Amino acid sequence: LSSSSSSSSSSSHSHAQSEAPPLPTHPCRRHSRSGGHLGHEGATSEHAAVTLPVMLTLWLGVFQSFVTCLLFVFIIHKTAGFTIIHKTAGFPFRCGGRNKASLALLAVVAALALALPLHFSRIFTQEEGLSSNPHRRPLKVYTYPLPSRFNLDLDGCHKSIFASEALIHRFFLQHYRHRTNDPKEADVFFVPVYSSCYRFHRLSVDGASFREESVSNFVLEATDFLNEHYPTHWNNPKKQGARSEHMFVFSHDYGICHTYLPFRAQSPNTNVQILQTLLASSIVVSPLSDRSSPCRRPQDIVIPPYVSPEVSSAFITPTLNVLTDKTEYPGGKEIFAFFSGEIEWNKRGPGYRDPNYSRGIRQSLYRQYSNDPDVQIVAKRQKKTDYYAMMKQSLFCVCPPGWALWSPRIVESVLSGCIPVIIADDAIQPFEESVDYSSFSVRIEEREVLSGGLKTALQSLATERIIEMQKNLLRVEAKFSYRWDVDGSAFDLLVEEMTNKILF
Repeated sequence: LSSSSSSSSSSSHSHAQSEAPPLPTHPCRRHSRSGGHLGHEGATSEHAAVTLPVMLTLWLGVFQSFVTCLLFVFIIHKTAGFTIIHKTAGFPFRCGGRNKASLALLAVVAALALALPLHFSRIFTQEEGLSSNPHRRPLKVYTYPLPSRFNLDLDGCHKSIFASEALIHRFFLQHYRHRTNDPKEADVFFVPVYSSCYRFHRLSVDGASFREESVSNFVLEATDFLNEHYPTHWNNPKKQGARSEHMFVFSHDYGICHTYLPFRAQSPNTNVQILQTLLASSIVVSPLSDRSSPCRRPQDIVIPPYVSPEVSSAFITPTLNVLTDKTEYPGGKEIFAFFSGEIEWNKRGPGYRDPNYSRGIRQSLYRQYSNDPDVQIVAKRQKKTDYYAMMKQSLFCVCPPGWALWSPRIVESVLSGCIPVIIADDAIQPFEESVDYSSFSVRIEEREVLSGGLKTALQSLATERIIEMQKNLLRVEAKFSYRWDVDGSAFDLLVEEMTNKILF
């Protein structure tokens, strides 16, 4: 698997992360199935409708504050002998007087009269779900109450790197700011079907007889259910000019194609083709990052795979014998560069070699550096604690592709405080529009790595630059975590990208 690592899912789908946060027991509550207009009539009119009453109210407060200011100054005039308003022939009103202290007091009161309403406007808009940008409002997501056989009854991936489909489901059910129980308010209709969990569930039941086509059939069953029970919502999300969309989370290697093999992704089976046509206008949220893949469309959103937050705390204590007490690199790191994982694809049995696996990059790394003390290449899956301990002690963590271009190693590296070395040409990284990858990672072209230039490229980086990237790892850590207790998490960035695609 492209997403396989020593600590994650391998080609046999057997590796798992630490357990994800528990899902709600009863997240799906039946709502009215009545049809009708489903969305809003365009971003401009929506924003005007939301912000105009707010702004009128706020500036009415400004006017009232200014009147209060004049009354206050009038009292000063009576008590301090200060003349504020005086009618003249040449100018309607003139400020004058004998007391300079009163003038200063007037300026302070006037400034407060103008500043306080603006200050409270920010608080008000945030409380009401409006950002400080007057043209933004919270994205509203309606989650279809699918039968639990499509989601909660499946327990095959809640501990794996594919758990994002379950975590995102929970987020939109529980997050009051974005949740709506009224389809007419919805900007997004979320279809919580756990295709990756279903895949693992069927693998455990069917074993070798498992067929990938059954996964796309499973998703099609869910869409048939929506067509039968929610025909108005499912068939007309953009009725009468609304801008609502449907959204799916497909967290496996090749997203909507529901495969982990690139040649199958290039030639999807009939069921996948039907699904692609059916979801042509829907947004698919997936780790799939290959720009050229037929399984990815322009409207889709790239998200990070799930990696347990424990990576950045419980599992990073260095306990390995391979580590020394000598600090050689910035940040107290003892290993210059590190990679651990499958080198060859051996699903068909011992001795089988597929030259297309990892585009030949992992194999090349092993040939070049297997005996290099500076670049430690471990050609096997390690115990989770050992793997993260070595990441913690490494200056650079090499992140090559597997079958697909994306890899959980980027997230694992960030959470472990190791600078990711991204080797994946033509890949879109998670939340690339919001995250400056150049500030904390290194990108090296595949051909440079294949020609033996990895170590040289890393050694050419200035120490000051390396230290700055290490500092930035701490600043971006939350962006790769599916956590509810921090701001700017992967959930927040997902909502931001959805908002930009749908409302603006």
